[in-house]
Amino acid sequence: MPGQYGQYGQAGGANVVEPARPFKRLLARILDVILMAIVGGILYGLGVGHDAFHSVTRFDGTTQVVVDQGKLAALILVTGLAIFVYEWLFIAFRGQTLGKMAAGVKVVRADTGQPLGLGKAFLRWAVPGVPGLIPRIGGLLTLIVWLSIFFDKTKRYQGWHDKAAGDFVIKSR
Repeated sequence: MPGQYGQYGQAGGANVVEPARPFKRLLARILDVILMAIVGGILYGLGVGHDAFHSVTRFDGTTQVVVDQGKLAALILVTGLAIFVYEWLFIAFRGQTLGKMAAGVKVVRADTGQPLGLGKAFLRWAVPGVPGLIPRIGGLLTLIVWLSIFFDKTKRYQGWHDKAAGDFVIKSR
């Protein structure tokens, strides 16, 4: 239908929009990964995982690093939850994470041009996120989903996660 974001038209009287190019989207992802690493470091520094690793001096005078599996699992769980909530809520309500804001891209509903809302934002996260939980191949599957924007022959640069959620990633500036 003309007049929808997915058709490069106007949505609700808005100006014609342009799809965000893949490398702008990649820049946004890189900036978000850097931010997430900082958050993970802060959580680690606050003690969420600080005690997961500690040194033990053995009777022979050597030092051995010991990993507390439970505390390491807690660190991974809390960090993963923080990353999920960050991505999900920013996309649901603003259409942009901090990385997307800095890169000048925005995620909008293809039919209205509005932010996705909780359900569509969750689906958009789940398409690459759930396969990422599969041992050994999860990271590769997530990468394939993210790279699927390069396979979109419509030149809208929609990845499988965008198509599943019915969203369109546009230039915001």
